[in-house]
Amino acid sequence: MKEILGPLLNLPSLEVIEVSLPPNEVHIHCCSTQTAGICPHCLRPTQEITKYYTRKLRDLPIFDRKTYLHIKVRQFHCRDCPRSFSERLPFADSHRTYTKRMEKFIFKCSANIPFKEVAAIVDVSPHKVEEVFTRYSDQALDTKGTFEEVRYLGIDEIAIKKGKKDYACVLVDIERGLVLDFLEDRSKDFLMKYFQNKGKAFCQQIEILSCDMWEGFASLAKEVFPNAITVIDRFHVVRHLGKALEKERKSLRRTYPQQDQFKRLHWILRKQPDSLEQHEIEIRDKAFAQAPDLKRLYELKLEFKQIFDKTDSKQEAELKMEQWNKQAKELNNPHMNRFLKLWEKWKERALNYFPLKITNGVVEGMNKWIRTLIRKAYGYRNFNNLRRRILMAKG
Repeated sequence: MKEILGPLLNLPSLEVIEVSLPPNEVHIHCCSTQTAGICPHCLRPTQEITKYYTRKLRDLPIFDRKTYLHIKVRQFHCRDCPRSFSERLPFADSHRTYTKRMEKFIFKCSANIPFKEVAAIVDVSPHKVEEVFTRYSDQALDTKGTFEEVRYLGIDEIAIKKGKKDYACVLVDIERGLVLDFLEDRSKDFLMKYFQNKGKAFCQQIEILSCDMWEGFASLAKEVFPNAITVIDRFHVVRHLGKALEKERKSLRRTYPQQDQFKRLHWILRKQPDSLEQHEIEIRDKAFAQAPDLKRLYELKLEFKQIFDKTDSKQEAELKMEQWNKQAKELNNPHMNRFLKLWEKWKERALNYFPLKITNGVVEGMNKWIRTLIRKAYGYRNFNNLRRRILMAKG
């Protein structure tokens, strides 16, 4: 048995002495084959042994049995220091009760699975799983230089607890599709200090800041990133125009609750015209025949989106938007007028979309993945654990 287990263990510095097999477990008694101990203080070898003791380590399972190593460890004495020290094992950290490969296995499992589930699979405590995940992820994150090559920075907020106004902030390298960091605070003051702590060189290397229509994000470029252009995400702008159309539809439903032509319009107005089925086109056209303002709002929304889709230069986009703006004002619709005020405030930064056509689509995709992660784990009580999971998976 011990002759077979030696190669299976794949730990060249150990010699198997004895093996016992209680129910569902494997206990391997062994000793170190290292010829000398290296003093951790002066780094000199010594063979002077003062005593022996047994160290018990949990290792990867063998044949679906929990496996333990009982290692006869030596304590050495260094006459040059003079100090006493315990023998170092290359496959286990000091003061740990698990081998490195066992801890790495736990860490890999816990990257995408809740701690309690990993604990049940590996048959350890959830506290141990969390401790291993925290230690290994912090070590990995300390060595990452993810901010060094960032040019296009995407920033967005995400609600950790829906409806609780518990917002976090996600930072994404749009070019590489990496999550740079996940922050518990999204306030402007916090973000300014955070980015300033990254150093002047980092702030100067940012060329584009892409964000939604929140002033706290949009004003960061002026105050923190001197060389950056702020780009307001085009999809957020179009979404606000869609809200104007939706408000007009709701207004018609309230005014004419009994008229069938204003029913079943919600999704029809949101779909692209070329994806509508024939019966949906008939429903839409009946509503438009009775409500010309609704029809014109719908057409203006499509024209607005088409400018972003089919225009390459900022100068051409500005000219088209001026013409579009005149037509929208002529409609004199209260919902459209509110959107036009919003557009007037953000149009310069929204038109910076051209010609690079940078959007926050990558950031929105990361937000969707984070929300899925939170749901799978039934929420997180510890924000740092959530942050570690996100950065290890997507950083």
